[in-house]
Order: sequence, then C-alpha cells, then structure tokens
Amino acid sequence: MTQQRRLYFEEVMRLYYEEGYNTYEIASMVPVSQATVWTWISKFAAQSPKLVENMKKPKTKVKPQADKDADIKSLEE
Repeated sequence: MTQQRRLYFEEVMRLYYEEGYNTYEIASMVPVSQATVWTWISKFAAQSPKLVENMKKPKTKVKPQADKDADIKSLEE
C-alpha cells in the first residue's frame, strides 16, 4: 500500500469507527470508491476485532419518550 493510500485507509477507519459515517458518506469524502471503503472495513474488522471494539464511538443512552415528555412538562410549569 502506498503512503497516500495508507493515509486514506486510516481516514476511512477513523470516519467509520470513530465518527460513525456510513460507507456512502465516506466515499464522498475520501477519494476511493464505496466498494473499496467496504472492502477495507470488512478486512480490517476481520483482522483486528479487538482494535475495532476500542475504536467504536460509544453509544449514548437515549431517554425514553415518557421521560422526555415529563422533562418538557416540568419546564413548562
């Protein structure tokens, strides 16, 4: 892999795992095809599952709608 291609690869991994972009969005940001993005992600995930887990952006907890409604009511009072 050339140095430029390696930089693209690293950016693809960052955008996908850390920022949460999908393959279509990444392909529009990095000058590689969507098929290449998907191939790189698939191979990387298969070869480095522990690293993938560490890179994933933590999911934020979403409040249930009932809690949100109660919060809104308390603000209105």
